[in-house]
Amino acid sequence: MTKHRSRRQRKKLHVGEFQEFGFAFKTQLKEGAREELFVDALLEEVIEPKGLEFGGWAHGGFITKSERGSVSAQERAALIDWTDRRFNRMRPSIAPRKRHQAG
Repeated sequence: MTKHRSRRQRKKLHVGEFQEFGFAFKTQLKEGAREELFVDALLEEVIEPKGLEFGGWAHGGFITKSERGSVSAQERAALIDWTDRRFNRMRPSIAPRKRHQAG
């Protein structure tokens, strides 16, 4: 049975039309690559300029919006383009959008 919640409750609980989506990704850095440099570049060149947040490390993580809302297809594509340009076609494994559990 589905609970009937007011708009205010749905917004507070991030359900219904207020669900927020992000995506998971995994990378496999080339041997000898410095993880710190990868993470610093990712944060400075993709995550922060697009108003995103990143939880994880060099081998993968989860990306969401800093503010309310969902990560767009364009923002997801920006990560793919960035890895193509910056790391010689090292394609990360990027999962489909997934519901972000606010916590």
